[in-house]
Amino acid sequence: MAFTTKRRTQFTLYSAATAQRGDVIEYYQTPVNAKTPLDALKNIELPPNLHIQHEYHRFHPDTDTMFGGISVFTKSSTIVTGLKYKKKYKGHVAKTSWP
Repeated sequence: MAFTTKRRTQFTLYSAATAQRGDVIEYYQTPVNAKTPLDALKNIELPPNLHIQHEYHRFHPDTDTMFGGISVFTKSSTIVTGLKYKKKYKGHVAKTSWP
C-alpha cells in the first residue's frame, strides 16, 4: 500500500511545544506593572497623619554647603541606581580611610 498525499489521518500529534503554546500566549498577554512601590503610593489615599515626600533631597557634598559638604555618614556612598533618577540626582562615592 503506497502512501498518497490525498489521504488524511484523523490523528493529531501533540508535542510538548504544542501543549505549552497556550501557556506562552497567556504569559505574553499578561499586563506588566512597572511602577515602583513608591510611585504606587502616589495614587492612593493616605491617612491624614501620614505624608510621603515624593520629591526628596539627596545629599551631595558639592552642592550641600550647610556643613561644608561633610556628611554625618562619612564612609557611606550615595549611589543612584535607577534609570529614572540617574539624570535627576548625582551619585557620590565616599572616600575610604584605607584600601
